[in-house]
Amino acid sequence: MIARTAARHGAVIASGVRVESLVREGKRVVGVKARDVESGKLITIKATTTVMCAGIWSDQLHKSFGLKAGYNVTMSKGVHIVLPKRAINSKEGVILKTSVSVLFLIPWADKWIVGTTDTPYTGDCAKPLAERSDVDYILNEANKILKPKLKAADIIGVYAGLRPLVANKTDSDTTQLSREHTVDLSAPGFVSIAGGKYTTYRVMGKDVIDLAVAKSSAKVPESVTDKLPIIGADGYFALMQQVDRIADANGLGADVITHLLNRYGSLISDLLELIDKYPQLAKPLAKDLPYLKS
Repeated sequence: MIARTAARHGAVIASGVRVESLVREGKRVVGVKARDVESGKLITIKATTTVMCAGIWSDQLHKSFGLKAGYNVTMSKGVHIVLPKRAINSKEGVILKTSVSVLFLIPWADKWIVGTTDTPYTGDCAKPLAERSDVDYILNEANKILKPKLKAADIIGVYAGLRPLVANKTDSDTTQLSREHTVDLSAPGFVSIAGGKYTTYRVMGKDVIDLAVAKSSAKVPESVTDKLPIIGADGYFALMQQVDRIADANGLGADVITHLLNRYGSLISDLLELIDKYPQLAKPLAKDLPYLKS
């Protein structure tokens, strides 16, 4: 949705494309050579400034490009468990301070998400896995305040992810910005960003683009990402007031319409048009769940 929003405002989006090398003129980076993974074609893309947002792969890519960044990225694994609504007797979310981190108990539709862990990780970047010790830690910490206590048998899902934690080098030419992320100019025409998290991505986007623009001769207006609605946000609240009417008009349950609005916002009209044209797309994927074949 973020990419589609950018495209609406003039960005050119290329998915399924992998950067293989940088294009240089002397010491300056002037673009990239990228591979279309579907066709295999090698494409040269020129740019005044190239920005790399690679998270846990930042160190690996800096090395492959022959660049010395002003920071290193250390991976930290975070694990969450998913529980049915009945497992926790509360209507509100809970935040707990543990001896090593913070634990969140978050209501999510008809379920709960409980986590997270914060442990060093040195394995395969692409395959972080939750271990029994991770799950036991979450259960033990949550059970310090819960009655009845959670059991492993209550868990209906477990997932793990990796955080790119940034460590700045004392002798580096970096800019430390707020919200625990760092932007770095490791070569003329090449800016990278690491750290941060989904909840601060707007600030991260503004900071890295502002630096990229500041290092070019182009006159570009200040970033307005903090004021820009994501595609589908326009009209969302008005549509949420019309759930029953939309459900009746399309022969779908109110729970399904609510689910689609929360996923796609006002773009729900695109899905409903598809369902009208191909009614089989309205069939549920699983009993008692709001997911459709569309």
